[in-house]
Amino acid sequence: MDPPESNWTPDTLKEYIEALLAAERTRVDDHFGAQERAVAAAFTSAQKAVDKAERLADLRAEAQDRMAADRARQQNEWRATIGDLTTTMLGRHEYAIAHSVLVDKMDALQARFDRHEGTATGITAGWGYLIAAIGGVGTLVAITIAIASLT
Repeated sequence: MDPPESNWTPDTLKEYIEALLAAERTRVDDHFGAQERAVAAAFTSAQKAVDKAERLADLRAEAQDRMAADRARQQNEWRATIGDLTTTMLGRHEYAIAHSVLVDKMDALQARFDRHEGTATGITAGWGYLIAAIGGVGTLVAITIAIASLT
């Protein structure tokens, strides 16, 4: 049997192989181009995600800083209030000392008032006795004059 005849010549075979290689090269170039675009899109998307995460982290850090500053301000206000209370308010021991001093002063004033009241009562009674004595003497003089004028 004789081999079938073909129209292939070395030049046509070369052209055919070159055409196949060019088609394969185009397909590979298209594939790599699509792959490069996909990688670039993935990188862009990842960069956007990283940028967004950084912005959120910055916002979160700023919020935490504000909250920490606010908490510190509140603690300082509380400490100042407690400091004011401790400097302006008496403790139990200081109160007991101050109270006993005040009680002693009140007792001394009460005793002084009682002495003054007694003296004032005595002086008032003395004036009463003096007026009664003058009245009594006046009465005796009036009686004596009346008896003398009758005789």
